[in-house]
This record gives sequence, C-alpha cells and structure tokens, in this order.
Amino acid sequence: MEPKQIPEDLLADVEPEERKGRKAILAWLLERGVGVDQLREAASKDRLALLPTELVLNRGCNYSLEEAAESSGLDRDFIAKVWRAAGIPVPGADDPILGEEDLEAMQMARRVLDAGIPEEAYIEISRVVGRGATTTAQSLVEMSIERFLEPGEDESAFAMRLEEVAEQLTPLLPTLLAFPVRMHLRDAVRHQALERRGAAIGSLARTRRMAIGFADLVGYTELSERATLAESGNVARRLEELASTVAEPPVRLVKLIGDAAMLVSDETLPLAEAMSRLKQAAGRTAELPELRIGLAAGEVAPRAGDVYGPAVNLASRLAGIGEPGEVLAPADLADEISTGFETRKQQPRDIKGVGQVQIIELVGPRGSVS
Repeated sequence: MEPKQIPEDLLADVEPEERKGRKAILAWLLERGVGVDQLREAASKDRLALLPTELVLNRGCNYSLEEAAESSGLDRDFIAKVWRAAGIPVPGADDPILGEEDLEAMQMARRVLDAGIPEEAYIEISRVVGRGATTTAQSLVEMSIERFLEPGEDESAFAMRLEEVAEQLTPLLPTLLAFPVRMHLRDAVRHQALERRGAAIGSLARTRRMAIGFADLVGYTELSERATLAESGNVARRLEELASTVAEPPVRLVKLIGDAAMLVSDETLPLAEAMSRLKQAAGRTAELPELRIGLAAGEVAPRAGDVYGPAVNLASRLAGIGEPGEVLAPADLADEISTGFETRKQQPRDIKGVGQVQIIELVGPRGSVS
C-alpha cells in the first residue's frame, strides 16, 4: 500500500518536517496488515513508533485462552486466577493472544501441579513473580526508549531501530531472565532456616531472627518537588544501584520504598558493614543527598521475598529520626556491632509505635576513629 493511500486524518496534526517520517511508518504498518483503527488509536496515544516492536512481540500469537486451557488440561477459571494474581490482563476466551511458547508454559504449569504443588501455592508464587515481571517489562520498555532514541530523529527511524533490536533480543530473553531467578533460588535455599522438631526436621520456619537496615535519603521530598521527574527518578535509581552493590551475602537488598532502601541479613555485623559502605558510597556520589540509616534486629516473618515484624518498623523509625549521616541502632545490638564499629550512646528516644528506646550511634569502623 503506497503512502498516498494513508488516511489523511492520520497526518492532520503532524508538523510539516515530521510528515515524511510519519508517512513511512504508516506505510510500513499498513503493508503488514495493521488496521486503520489500530493506527488511529496508537497515534492518539503517541505510541505509533512502538507498533513495529509490538508486532514482533505478538508474532505467532494465534491461540486463545480457551485453546490454551484445552491444550494444557488446566481449568480456565484457574488460569484466570493465576493471571490476575500475576497482574496479567485476562482477555476474552476466544481472543488470539498466546503463542507456542505460552502454550508450553501452561503445559509446564499443569506438570507442576501434578507434581504436588497446591493451586493456592502456585497462585501465590505467580503473584510474586508477576510483581517482578511487571517491573522488568516496564524497565525494558523505558530503557529501550531512552537508549535508542536519537535526538532530532523522526519516529520512523526510531521505530525501525527499536523493531530490529526486538527481533534480535526477544529470542534471548527467556534464558537471560531465568538466570537471575535460578541464582537467587540457589541462594535462597542455601540460607533458608528450618525448624527442628525433636529429632526430625519440620516445616520451614514461620519466623526467624534477622537484622534489618533502612537507608533514607535526606530531603528527598523537597528535592522531588523542585527537581524534574527524570531527576528524581535518577536519584532513586542511583540509590538502588549503590544498595545492590553493597548487598553481598549474607546481606540482601529487599526493596526500594520511595526514598529508602531496605536490606536484611541473618547476621547483624555484615549488615552494619554493608550499611556503612552504602553511606560512604552515597557521600561520594554528587547527585545523592546524605543518608540517614537505621538498624534493628529481631524475629520477623519472611513472606514472598519480603520480611515483616517489629524489627522492620524499628529500623525504619530509627532511619527517620536520625540526623544526616547518622547510623542508629538500639543499644541491645551493641555487643554484635561493637566488634567491628566504634559506637557512642545517645539519649533514649520515644519512638512512635515502639516506646522508649536506648540508642547507639555507629561512629565508624573500629580502629578508624580516634
């Protein structure tokens, strides 16, 4: 189909210098069977340049949810529950939205259930995996747009380059994304606690003692109010990068909560050392404000990669009340920390939801403070 056959309304709001590129991408899409209504919808939402990549990702998606249920032996209602838990939109029963690899994944799910995993557990796992998958997918899209969009180029050139990258990378993604999950699974099993019941090993421990650390960016709220969204996002991303760098086993980065990073460890001293390194790294990073850091330890309930309990709340509160650059902990951790750090006592503080707490400040690594 030649550019002259392009509906004129798809060019109505395009600047003269951009019309050549818009015509090229419209012609390319029309030749590949994209409907005019779909083009109009994409153009109205400023995502026309992403349609070629969407075609790559949807290639071979000829099977409906109904066909997938029949092929896998899974109940359609169960599939819908899993998808909703994972944050995946549930389509109409006859919409062709699945490819061969998707069918294979559903057949594997059937084998997992047949192996003895309860449906409720499978749904819970899907909920956790879905959270990570949503973040991963959104990051891939954002990073691709940011890295491959050249200043001043038209949407046709960008669309074709992004489509080419998708062609090359899409076959590699399953292996690339499975690798970190496999490595984390090995590490999680290596560090998982088990209960002892008499002479036998019982169920996985419902609670366990862990050390919790929060690193809070000082003045991030004020910074975000005067900075651009991109600048605020870069600050949060830089904090996550630094926190990931210092989180060496047994320390693990759990999550970023707005302007704070949460790290955990089965051992208190390695966590204190990691948080100290994080503070120093942030101090050497020009775009980051200073950090306030809180440490605590106690019984927590691990769930879906996160942990919950009073120690989590205490560490967060301590990070919130500290002065810029301070690392605070309750005094009952002094024996565990003092082998590696010089500490000083602070006045007891009334902490919301906790009560009065005797606090110590980690001044610096032992031997480095006069």
